[in-house]
Amino acid sequence: MPQPETQDITDKQLKFSYWYLASKKFIRRGLIILLLIANAVIYFKVFYPIISYLAYLPEARTWPEQMIDQSVNWSKARALIAPKNIVVNKSEVVPAGSGIYDVITWVKNPNEQWYARSIEYSVVFAGQKSSSATTYLLPGEERVIVTRNFHTTDPDAGETEKSTIQFENADWQMLDNPENYLLPEFRTDNVLLEDLSDQYTKHRVTGKLTNLSLFGFRSLELVVVLSQGDKPIAVSTTTLQDLALHETRPIDIRFTQDLTAATTIDLFVITDNLNKSNIIPV
Repeated sequence: MPQPETQDITDKQLKFSYWYLASKKFIRRGLIILLLIANAVIYFKVFYPIISYLAYLPEARTWPEQMIDQSVNWSKARALIAPKNIVVNKSEVVPAGSGIYDVITWVKNPNEQWYARSIEYSVVFAGQKSSSATTYLLPGEERVIVTRNFHTTDPDAGETEKSTIQFENADWQMLDNPENYLLPEFRTDNVLLEDLSDQYTKHRVTGKLTNLSLFGFRSLELVVVLSQGDKPIAVSTTTLQDLALHETRPIDIRFTQDLTAATTIDLFVITDNLNKSNIIPV
């Protein structure tokens, strides 16, 4: 049976085969690098000038903004995020002497994540406008604002004249974690209206106030509103200084008018727990 013919391999072919087997990885890498270089040359020579030209067209510069404006209702978004106006629940006028009246305004901050760090206000009553004053409102806080010493010769002004409050120049601050915020907390005990006939005082409100908040406070305002039924008839205020955490302090708020007709005592404790200068470190 005839044997297949064999082909002689030269030394040159054998050396080339050894070299190819040993260097094929490097050859492959070299080809990839050459292809990348060729692509870069084509991009910069052909496509880059076209893209640069299109990018400088007015339409190309404005289309991202147009797409965003068309997909987002910015006025609605701003309205949802922006703080809402202070709510005035009611306003009452109470006599404070002969021809003198005080105005009590019940207000609420409807924003759970916005703190009115400062807000200017003025009150109008009986044709008079009070001087501008500044207060604050904590997130979600409901409380009273007392404006004093409106003078009028109309003996029926307390019944016939209405008061209004005007807010302006609010300095709003958004809370980072509104879900963790807690309003100041206090407990009142044994709050009573007592007769006290001396040269200046006819009645006083006494009791005890305990600080149940997370901090002590440098300054607090206490406001007492006395009512006959649903009608406020008198208001008085006082301040406390340096009320420590868990401290209990006596209350003594005095009135110069006869208030034997009073049937209800409402006590408001007002302090700012977002103002660092008002906080006593624990």
